Amino acid sequence: MRTAPMVADRSRAYERPRQVLLRLLILTIVVLAVMVVLTRVVGPLVDSSHASSEVFVVRRGDTLVSIAERVDPNMNPYPIVAQMEVQTHGTFLVPGERIVVPIAAP
Repeated sequence: MRTAPMVADRSRAYERPRQVLLRLLILTIVVLAVMVVLTRVVGPLVDSSHASSEVFVVRRGDTLVSIAERVDPNMNPYPIVAQMEVQTHGTFLVPGERIVVPIAAP
């Protein structure tokens, strides 16, 4: 006659670990989301791989390559473009937008 309560006890026994697992999953997702946001916001500010930087105001028709070529016309623009892409998150440039452009040490 005790079979019915054992089945009920088993379902309650699994309920608690499922709740804990669900809470851990939600916490992991929230922590990862915060890390992504902080990396995108703070990352470009902390990057010190270049000696100095200059702020450029985007003009109509500018591209990352054209801005990088203005910084140093004699060098390959793509390393600078790669660093600016991190800052702009790969979005379109808007005239009037300010971009911090890394400038290599002389």
